Amino acid sequence: MFKKVILPNSKNYIIWLNALFLLYLLFFSNINPATIVFAYFIETNIIGFFHMLKMASATAYEVSLYGRKSTLGKRNLKKGAGATLFFIVHFGMFVFAQNFIVFQFFDQLIPGITPESNFFEKVGLMFQLDGMLEVLLSIFLLNLVLFLKNFIFTKEYKKNSPGEILFNPYLRVFTQQVIVLFSGVFLVFFPKQIAIALMVILIRLFVDLVLNGSENDKMPIEKVMSFIFYSGSKKK
Repeated sequence: MFKKVILPNSKNYIIWLNALFLLYLLFFSNINPATIVFAYFIETNIIGFFHMLKMASATAYEVSLYGRKSTLGKRNLKKGAGATLFFIVHFGMFVFAQNFIVFQFFDQLIPGITPESNFFEKVGLMFQLDGMLEVLLSIFLLNLVLFLKNFIFTKEYKKNSPGEILFNPYLRVFTQQVIVLFSGVFLVFFPKQIAIALMVILIRLFVDLVLNGSENDKMPIEKVMSFIFYSGSKKK
């Protein structure tokens, strides 16, 4: 299980490639280490976008089963659209709270921000951080490949209704944001910013590998974790 979930293979190669690319940027492109942390905050929006596509795909399939003009088709469309709208609203509230925390406590990490800077000016300066475009593009491609490979190509939209997958992204988002929040605190108070960015990349790599393994094997995360550590201790 350890080799299947953690070591590079056909199911998780894109996660490894993304982590290696970020490590290359960190050590050989002289990007601001804070770029990595802020990019992971922004990834929340990317995750939300692809989850809306998942819910829309599941809705479209349920409607197609009976036809758009049939009673069941109209009912499924209304249920799917309602679940998607509900997700947009409460996920949007989560993103708003996250952005408030970021700019309230960590804006000193962004060069150019002054006490007079408004929200949109702060966002603009954040996107101007060294290497931000490259990091965000790599993260977007990672989420795109995972969306296609784990949801579209496997036809998961046929197996789950929009309501059943409504809260699926929250475990990944919550875990990631806790890691990033702690790393942001370290970036503010400690000078070794490259070491902190490295730690964030490696921890996020492990989290993404575990979540990807759970999704591919249709296995609860706690069971995946127990297999990883049990198999490791058994070899010893």
